[in-house]
Amino acid sequence: MLYHLDDLAGAVCEARRVLREGGRFTAVVNREQPYPYLMALLREVLAGHGITPPPSPDERVHGGNLPAFVAAGFAPDTIRVLRRDNALLFPGPEPVVAYLASILTLQGVPDDPDLHRAITADLDKAARARFRTLSDGIWREPKGYVVVTATA
Repeated sequence: MLYHLDDLAGAVCEARRVLREGGRFTAVVNREQPYPYLMALLREVLAGHGITPPPSPDERVHGGNLPAFVAAGFAPDTIRVLRRDNALLFPGPEPVVAYLASILTLQGVPDDPDLHRAITADLDKAARARFRTLSDGIWREPKGYVVVTATA
């Protein structure tokens, strides 16, 4: 929920203020650019429909900048960063299309059933084309998260 905050550094400072000595602050965020291939495919299809998605919440706070926000409230020697990188594996286009279709409204697509159907059909075509280029038929989508802890 950190990306909902207007003043992330201020919120971290407030968390430090209310923690007892020895208390622990923990935050988990996505890595920078989660789902890069999925989002590239979605942006390409949406551009064909004249739609530009809004900035992602992950651009505000992510694994690359969270440690600096935490350092605003905690001593550097108390901060620990744990990074976990992995991948989502898709064996076919159906789950790719289902996921992307489920987030169309979040991507600035108007609530218009005909438009959603048209975009979903184009996503299906684009995903199937992408799968045809994969040597082993498995879509590997980089995905990971970062855990930052700090002790008061």
